Amino acid sequence: SPMAERLDLPRRVYRVVRTDPPTRTDFLSPAVLGRRFADPRQHDLAEGISVFATEAQARRQALAYQLGRHIAELQLRAGAEIRRTQRRTAGHHTVRADAEALLRSVVRVVPVD
Repeated sequence: SPMAERLDLPRRVYRVVRTDPPTRTDFLSPAVLGRRFADPRQHDLAEGISVFATEAQARRQALAYQLGRHIAELQLRAGAEIRRTQRRTAGHHTVRADAEALLRSVVRVVPVD
């Protein structure tokens, strides 16, 4: 899609999660969780999970939207597809990968505050 570009792996990214340690549920896409988006342009976003390029960007989103109490640092590897999604949110990327594989890719978890 013209809204996204593939990025090289391996790659460090940051995901807001609810618990430390995170669980598989923290890495399920909105589509898997049954959430529907009215706008078809958001289909790509629904099929993957939101991550951020920096810990600071993830922290800002976590605080602004009460997304979770922790930030997980992930070392993505081959098998994950990461796209930079053109949104108003700085550093926002969408990752499509198996939730179990994403959970295994967590290298560090820090509190939001």
